[in-house]
Amino acid sequence: MEWIDIRDLIEAMQKDLFMLTAPTQPLTALETVRTQFREAVMVFKSSPTKEGALEVVQLAQQLLDLAKQTPGFDLPSHAFAALKGEIDAGIEIVKDLSDTQLPIERRVGFSAGRVTSTAAMRAVEKEIIFLVEESPEGGYQARALGYPIFTEADTFEELKRMAQDAVRCYFEETERPSLIRLRLVKDEVIAV
Repeated sequence: MEWIDIRDLIEAMQKDLFMLTAPTQPLTALETVRTQFREAVMVFKSSPTKEGALEVVQLAQQLLDLAKQTPGFDLPSHAFAALKGEIDAGIEIVKDLSDTQLPIERRVGFSAGRVTSTAAMRAVEKEIIFLVEESPEGGYQARALGYPIFTEADTFEELKRMAQDAVRCYFEETERPSLIRLRLVKDEVIAV
């Protein structure tokens, strides 16, 4: 399976996520798969691979399938809103990385024949995405998707400068991305 296939699975799944609301509680099987999904997302965040991405997407699909089997799935309700948000967040992480792995034509939605210059094509693909998390010791830590770049700082403003510095150090000037996207990821567990 290639990145483009994983991306297509995610896009199809996102359509079903709009309907992920039901007036009943998730079943035990759903909670088991939900736990596996959370673990798969955490593993993928720490070490993104195609196999890990596929596991996240497959578990998300299993969650959707189980939710669809729940009576009242097609009725408007907020009972599964937290599950929907969790699946959305997990697959968004995979989608962000898969975007960096896709051919440029697919990422920006045009065919290469319509691009008039190599410089225009390079300008579009010059973005790097960092996943930002609050550090357990305080402050923030950021990891680039698709690159071995890691940085940390005490404040978010300082983290922005540190990310810029890390990108400048890692890339040659001619290959350096022109944009840095910082995506703040927050995992919260609350009791019911």
